[in-house]
Amino acid sequence: MPDTTTREKQVERKIEDFGGLIDEQTAKMLLDYEQGLLSEERIEKLKSKLDKLVKSSEEGLILEVEPVRGYNKKDGSRGRLLGIRIALSDGREAKMVFWDKQVDDVDTDSARPGEKVTITNCNFTENRYGLSINTGKGGSLRVTNGVVLFPRIRK
Repeated sequence: MPDTTTREKQVERKIEDFGGLIDEQTAKMLLDYEQGLLSEERIEKLKSKLDKLVKSSEEGLILEVEPVRGYNKKDGSRGRLLGIRIALSDGREAKMVFWDKQVDDVDTDSARPGEKVTITNCNFTENRYGLSINTGKGGSLRVTNGVVLFPRIRK
Protein backbone atom coordinates (compact mmCIF):
# COMPACT_ATOMS: atom_id res chain seq x y z
CA MET A 1 0.00 0.00 0.00
CA PRO A 2 1.46 3.41 -0.95
CA ASP A 3 2.11 6.04 1.71
CA THR A 4 -0.70 8.49 2.50
CA THR A 5 0.62 11.38 0.37
CA THR A 6 1.11 9.16 -2.68
CA ARG A 7 -2.32 7.60 -2.18
CA GLU A 8 -3.98 11.03 -1.94
CA LYS A 9 -2.32 12.12 -5.18
CA GLN A 10 -3.45 8.91 -6.89
CA VAL A 11 -7.02 9.51 -5.72
CA GLU A 12 -6.96 13.12 -6.97
CA ARG A 13 -5.57 11.99 -10.34
CA LYS A 14 -8.26 9.29 -10.67
CA ILE A 15 -11.02 11.83 -9.95
CA GLU A 16 -9.51 14.12 -12.60
CA ASP A 17 -9.37 11.19 -15.06
CA PHE A 18 -13.16 10.95 -14.72
CA GLY A 19 -13.67 14.69 -15.14
CA GLY A 20 -14.75 15.08 -11.51
CA LEU A 21 -17.74 12.77 -12.00
CA ILE A 22 -16.63 10.29 -9.34
CA ASP A 23 -16.26 10.86 -5.63
CA GLU A 24 -13.24 10.08 -3.47
CA GLN A 25 -14.65 6.73 -2.31
CA THR A 26 -15.18 5.54 -5.89
CA ALA A 27 -11.70 6.70 -6.89
CA LYS A 28 -10.21 4.68 -4.01
CA MET A 29 -12.22 1.61 -5.05
CA LEU A 30 -10.98 1.97 -8.65
CA LEU A 31 -7.39 2.18 -7.46
CA ASP A 32 -7.88 -0.86 -5.24
CA TYR A 33 -9.41 -2.72 -8.19
CA GLU A 34 -6.49 -1.83 -10.43
CA GLN A 35 -4.10 -3.11 -7.74
CA GLY A 36 -6.06 -6.37 -7.26
CA LEU A 37 -7.12 -5.53 -3.70
CA LEU A 38 -10.94 -5.84 -4.05
CA SER A 39 -13.23 -8.73 -3.16
CA GLU A 40 -15.84 -9.88 -5.69
CA GLU A 41 -18.55 -8.09 -3.68
CA ARG A 42 -16.66 -4.78 -3.81
CA ILE A 43 -16.02 -5.24 -7.55
CA GLU A 44 -19.78 -5.61 -8.15
CA LYS A 45 -20.46 -2.48 -6.08
CA LEU A 46 -17.87 -0.57 -8.11
CA LYS A 47 -19.38 -1.76 -11.41
CA SER A 48 -22.79 -0.61 -10.22
CA LYS A 49 -21.47 2.87 -9.38
CA LEU A 50 -19.67 3.21 -12.70
CA ASP A 51 -22.76 2.09 -14.64
CA LYS A 52 -24.58 5.12 -13.25
CA LEU A 53 -21.91 7.43 -14.65
CA VAL A 54 -22.32 6.19 -18.21
CA LYS A 55 -25.70 7.89 -18.65
CA SER A 56 -24.86 11.41 -19.80
CA SER A 57 -28.39 12.83 -19.90
CA GLU A 58 -31.57 12.25 -17.90
CA GLU A 59 -35.01 13.84 -18.22
CA GLY A 60 -37.13 14.79 -15.25
CA LEU A 61 -39.71 17.06 -13.69
CA ILE A 62 -39.07 19.48 -10.84
CA LEU A 63 -41.19 18.47 -7.84
CA GLU A 64 -39.92 21.00 -5.30
CA VAL A 65 -37.36 23.77 -4.96
CA GLU A 66 -36.46 23.98 -1.30
CA PRO A 67 -35.59 27.35 0.19
CA VAL A 68 -31.88 28.05 0.71
CA ARG A 69 -30.93 27.09 4.23
CA GLY A 70 -27.84 27.20 6.40
CA TYR A 71 -25.81 24.41 7.94
CA ASN A 72 -22.76 24.14 10.18
CA LYS A 73 -19.55 23.10 8.43
CA LYS A 74 -16.97 20.84 10.08
CA ASP A 75 -14.68 23.85 10.58
CA GLY A 76 -17.41 25.65 12.56
CA SER A 77 -18.30 28.19 9.86
CA ARG A 78 -21.75 28.49 8.29
CA GLY A 79 -22.56 27.17 4.85
CA ARG A 80 -25.59 27.31 2.57
CA LEU A 81 -27.43 24.63 0.64
CA LEU A 82 -30.28 24.46 -1.83
CA GLY A 83 -32.15 21.27 -2.70
CA ILE A 84 -34.24 20.53 -5.79
CA ARG A 85 -36.38 17.37 -5.79
CA ILE A 86 -36.80 15.86 -9.25
CA ALA A 87 -38.99 13.04 -10.57
CA LEU A 88 -36.93 11.21 -13.20
CA SER A 89 -38.43 9.85 -16.41
CA ASP A 90 -38.02 6.25 -15.16
CA GLY A 91 -40.22 6.95 -12.13
CA ARG A 92 -37.47 7.35 -9.56
CA GLU A 93 -37.25 10.45 -7.39
CA ALA A 94 -33.91 12.15 -6.79
CA LYS A 95 -32.57 15.19 -5.04
CA MET A 96 -30.03 17.57 -6.46
CA VAL A 97 -28.23 19.54 -3.75
CA PHE A 98 -26.16 22.64 -4.37
CA TRP A 99 -23.61 23.65 -1.73
CA ASP A 100 -22.17 27.02 -0.75
CA LYS A 101 -20.81 28.84 -3.86
CA GLN A 102 -22.96 26.65 -6.12
CA VAL A 103 -26.11 28.15 -4.57
CA ASP A 104 -25.36 31.48 -6.27
CA ASP A 105 -25.03 29.68 -9.61
CA VAL A 106 -28.59 28.28 -9.57
CA ASP A 107 -31.25 30.28 -11.42
CA THR A 108 -33.95 29.79 -8.78
CA ASP A 109 -36.30 32.19 -10.59
CA SER A 110 -36.60 29.71 -13.47
CA ALA A 111 -36.64 26.59 -11.28
CA ARG A 112 -40.32 25.97 -10.55
CA PRO A 113 -42.27 22.84 -9.66
CA GLY A 114 -43.74 21.27 -12.79
CA GLU A 115 -40.92 22.41 -15.09
CA LYS A 116 -39.40 19.68 -17.27
CA VAL A 117 -35.63 19.50 -16.95
CA THR A 118 -32.64 17.82 -18.55
CA ILE A 119 -29.83 16.74 -16.24
CA THR A 120 -26.54 16.43 -18.12
CA ASN A 121 -23.16 14.94 -17.12
CA CYS A 122 -24.09 14.48 -13.47
CA ASN A 123 -23.35 11.66 -11.07
CA PHE A 124 -26.29 9.65 -9.68
CA THR A 125 -25.60 7.93 -6.36
CA GLU A 126 -27.66 6.10 -3.76
CA ASN A 127 -27.08 7.21 -0.20
CA ARG A 128 -28.94 7.05 3.10
CA TYR A 129 -31.25 9.84 1.92
CA GLY A 130 -32.18 8.15 -1.38
CA LEU A 131 -31.04 8.89 -4.92
CA SER A 132 -28.77 11.92 -5.10
CA ILE A 133 -27.61 13.89 -8.13
CA ASN A 134 -24.21 15.60 -7.98
CA THR A 135 -23.06 18.04 -10.65
CA GLY A 136 -19.37 17.22 -10.35
CA LYS A 137 -17.35 19.19 -12.88
CA GLY A 138 -19.25 20.05 -16.03
CA GLY A 139 -22.69 18.89 -14.90
CA SER A 140 -25.72 21.01 -15.73
CA LEU A 141 -29.44 21.32 -15.10
CA ARG A 142 -31.52 22.85 -17.89
CA VAL A 143 -35.23 23.57 -18.18
CA THR A 144 -36.72 22.06 -21.35
CA ASN A 145 -37.37 25.55 -22.78
CA GLY A 146 -33.58 26.06 -22.86
CA VAL A 147 -33.01 28.08 -19.69
CA VAL A 148 -29.92 26.81 -17.87
CA LEU A 149 -30.68 26.49 -14.16
CA PHE A 150 -27.13 25.45 -13.24
CA PRO A 151 -24.58 26.75 -13.81
CA ARG A 152 -26.27 30.11 -14.25
CA ILE A 153 -25.05 32.00 -17.28
CA ARG A 154 -24.15 35.49 -16.16
CA LYS A 155 -24.47 38.42 -18.52
